[in-house]
Amino acid sequence: MQHRITTSQQEPSVPDRLLLPLIATGHGSTHWYAGMLSALLPAIREDLGLTYAQIGLLMTGRALLGACGNVATSIASDMGGQRRSILIGSVFLVALCYILIGMSTSLLMLLFFGSMAAMASNAWHPPSMALLGERFPDRRGYALGWHGTGANLGQTLGPLAAGAMLSYMSWRATLYVNVWPGLLMGLLLLWLLPVLDDDRLTRQAKGYWHELKSGLVYNTAVMKVAVLSILRTMGQQGLQTFLPLYMAESLGFGPALVGVGLAIMTFSGSWLEPISGLLSDRIGRKPILFVSLLLSAFMVWGLTLVSGVWLPLLFIGLIGLLHLSLRPIIMAFAMDVTPPGIGASTIGFVFSVNQLFSAFTPLMTGYLADVYDLKTAFYVFAVLTLVAALWVPLMSRVRTGEEA
Repeated sequence: MQHRITTSQQEPSVPDRLLLPLIATGHGSTHWYAGMLSALLPAIREDLGLTYAQIGLLMTGRALLGACGNVATSIASDMGGQRRSILIGSVFLVALCYILIGMSTSLLMLLFFGSMAAMASNAWHPPSMALLGERFPDRRGYALGWHGTGANLGQTLGPLAAGAMLSYMSWRATLYVNVWPGLLMGLLLLWLLPVLDDDRLTRQAKGYWHELKSGLVYNTAVMKVAVLSILRTMGQQGLQTFLPLYMAESLGFGPALVGVGLAIMTFSGSWLEPISGLLSDRIGRKPILFVSLLLSAFMVWGLTLVSGVWLPLLFIGLIGLLHLSLRPIIMAFAMDVTPPGIGASTIGFVFSVNQLFSAFTPLMTGYLADVYDLKTAFYVFAVLTLVAALWVPLMSRVRTGEEA
């Protein structure tokens, strides 16, 4: 089955070119905090006396409630909602939630405020990615690649900042100090982000649900994309949860070096995202996805075989390069095979099923790590990534604007 993308041949206007870096930077600010949390997990675990399974439960709760943020803002955006308000509110709310995480004194508080932070962060994705898909229809992979680069840069700098600050202050003080990036970004969006919905009339609910049913629910091509995204996200969710613990406890890295390792992983993926997105626009999504996932599976397995400092950091960098650069391509693929009027709902659907199905990966692998060891969890992540690679050939073929 082939799906042809109908695209406009017009180049984006000057405001659109300014919009891309603004949206990418806003995305980076939300991931700054997610990156910090990863680097702080060893200190939080020690301070609160948490087990690996309880750390997994924390990430499971974040994933489940994060899915709610995706669903709510995807429907609001496609129904003609306030995309500008959603984007600004997301950034402010994320910053607030991380202050509350810093005040947490129990697993229950940590779970509640951490999940609220994930919901606020995930609210960003549907309106922002749908907007970029609309404004850059011939270069979706490229535009979403820059959007992903913003996230990865935030998630690169966040652990570096957290690792450095942990040498001088507690994990709680680190979170309090870092409220400023989110607040400043929210004010910047409030000042610079244009009104995005003047050209969008509020849609009739009946028409929207009919288009959603025909273009998404009964669309086997997008369901195949969702399965791929679930498998990949299950591996990534586990890696982001347990990699800092593996570096600290199995490799003997200190807080600063853990931050460096996380930064290397995310930065490795960030610079490649626009390039791989552009390549996928030109040669197709499937070849990039298959090769990257296959090699990534072997890199995750290989990480469990090396020791010292430099070799683990090399493998961590390769995992970031191959694994973290793929989300924009997957999201572009999903938008390729669905009608343009439900772009935000498509993004929200894929993100939500990602999180619903991958939510229990940290909990289950945390249990395996408690029973066996941390390496067992990484074997599971490698197998999930390998299965994702083998799923790619089964996906529907798509003709991009460049191929048309």
